[in-house]
Amino acid sequence: MQSKHIRLLLPLVALVACAHPAPDAPGSARVAVFTGALNPDEVADVVVHVSGAGIEPDITQLLARDESGAFVGQITEIPAGESRSFDATARDAQGVALYAGAVGDVTVLPGQEVSVQLLLQQLDPPLPFENGVPHFTALIASSLTVGPGERVELRVVAEDLDGDELAYGWQADAGTFDDASSPNTAWQAPDAAGPVALEVSATDPGGAAATAVFVIDVGAGLDVGGAALEVSLNTAPEVRDLRVSPTRLQVGQRALLSLDARDPDGDAMTRVWGTDCDGAFSADGDATLFELSAPSPSGECTLEVVLDDGRGGDNRASVTLVTGAGPEVEQLDVAPAGGIVITEVMPNPAALADTRGEWLELHNPTQVDVDLSGCAISDASLASHTLVGPLVVPAGGYAVLANDAAAAPRVDYVYAGVGLNNSSEVLAIACDGAVVDEVSWSSSRAGASLSLDPAATDAVDNDDAAFWCDAHVDDVYGLGDRGTPGGPNRGC
Repeated sequence: MQSKHIRLLLPLVALVACAHPAPDAPGSARVAVFTGALNPDEVADVVVHVSGAGIEPDITQLLARDESGAFVGQITEIPAGESRSFDATARDAQGVALYAGAVGDVTVLPGQEVSVQLLLQQLDPPLPFENGVPHFTALIASSLTVGPGERVELRVVAEDLDGDELAYGWQADAGTFDDASSPNTAWQAPDAAGPVALEVSATDPGGAAATAVFVIDVGAGLDVGGAALEVSLNTAPEVRDLRVSPTRLQVGQRALLSLDARDPDGDAMTRVWGTDCDGAFSADGDATLFELSAPSPSGECTLEVVLDDGRGGDNRASVTLVTGAGPEVEQLDVAPAGGIVITEVMPNPAALADTRGEWLELHNPTQVDVDLSGCAISDASLASHTLVGPLVVPAGGYAVLANDAAAAPRVDYVYAGVGLNNSSEVLAIACDGAVVDEVSWSSSRAGASLSLDPAATDAVDNDDAAFWCDAHVDDVYGLGDRGTPGGPNRGC
C-alpha cells in the first residue's frame, strides 16, 4: 500500500496593489489545500505556520473548508523578505496530526502575494507487508488408482514460516470430499473412468497459499491395492565451527584446519577442501594440514571446505589467512629465566579426550614482545616439542599452546609429541638449552585447569603449590570444562 498525501497550493493571484509599494510594505499569500481522493471526513482542519527572520512570533492561520471541500484562506501581513518558511499540518477532528509538510527559502515581496506549492505527506504510513508463506511437508494418499465409486483416504501436512494457523481447501472436477476444509479427508471417485486431479491448498491469514495436486486414476473394474505418496525432507549439513592455526603462513609452512560439522539427518557427508592460492591439503576430512607452496599476490589465502550429504544437501565454510612475513616486532633473542611464565595448564580435560583437550598457557610479564621460535616444551618423560615460529607473546600478553586447535576457544599454537599427565607431572619450557620456567603438579581435577594466582605471576612464585588452585566454577569454556585460556586468572 502506498502512503497518502495531499497537496497544498498557494496560487499566484492578480496584483491589485499600487504599482510601486513601499519597501517595507508586507506581502501576503492565498492558501488552498485540496484533499483530492481522501475521505472528506478524514481531515477536519489545516493549520499553516509562516516563519522567518523578522517574523516574531510565527504567523499561524487556520484554514476553513469551502463548498468544494478544499481548505482555503489568505495569510496577510507577512513581513517582506527572503527565506520565509511555510509549514502546514492537516488534522482530524480530535486534533491528531495526519499529514504534514514544509517548504522554505520563499521570498515575499512588498505588497505582493506569493505562489507556493507544498506537498503534505502522511505521518503514519501503513507498515510494509511481511509474511512467511506456508509449505507442504507431507502428501499422503491411500491409493492412486481406484475403481468407480471407491474411496481414497487423503492426508496432508503443512507448516507456516510464521507459525500462523492454516486454512485448508480441497477441490476436484469430479467426485466428492467428506470434508473439503480438513487436512485429513476422504474422496469418493465418480462413476466415470479416467484421471481426476485433486487439488489441495493451505492458506495463511495473510492470503499466502501453498497448493498441491493428487492425480487419481479412476479405472473401470480394477482390482486396486494400497499406495501412498509421501514427501521426504532433507536438511543440509550444518557447520558449527572451522578453526585454523596459525593464522599467518609463509611459503613452506603448514596450517592445521579443524572442522566441526554434522548432518542433522545423520547422512554420511563428503568433505572436499579447496583454496584460491597455491598449496596442498593433506586429506579431505574434518582435520587437515594445508601447506603453502607459493606466495599469494594478494597477501591472503582463502581455504574452503565443501560438504555434501549425497542427497542434494550441501554447505560450505571458509577461512582466510594472511600470507607472507609478519610485522617486525621488538623482541628478545632468547627469553631469559622468568621472561616467560607458565600460568595455567589443562592436563585432565573432561569435555574432550586428553589427545584433543590438553593445553598450557604462557604469560609474558616483561615490557617487550618475546618470540618463542626455537624454544622447546617438555614433560616428565623428557618428551619434547620444538616450537616453530613465529610465535610471539606480546608484552604483558598470553599465548595458548594446545595439542589440538579445538582444545580451547583460543589456540595460538598446536604442538605434538608432549602429553600432560594428570598427576606426578613436570612441565618445562627452555630456550637455547636454558630452562626459562618449570612447574610441577601431583594431581589434577577432571575438567578443571590448574590456575596460578595472579599475585604470583613470576617464575619463582609459580614453583610454590600454594599459589595454584583449580579453575573457578564460573570460568566455563568450550563444551563445559573450566579455565581461562588466553586471559587473566582469578585469585586462588
